[in-house]
Amino acid sequence: MHRMKQVKMEMQEGRRKESNDKRRRGIGQSVGGEPVKRKEKDKKTERYQTK
Repeated sequence: MHRMKQVKMEMQEGRRKESNDKRRRGIGQSVGGEPVKRKEKDKKTERYQTK
């Protein structure tokens, strides 16, 4: 049980770092040729999506 908890914590930490990297890149930029509007929409729904 403790091990599971630890793994879960690590996963959350990883996801948080990932979202921070996305934020640092800037909202005004398009990634991979995608329109900026799409990126902002993804950013909004990001917290509800589970990977």
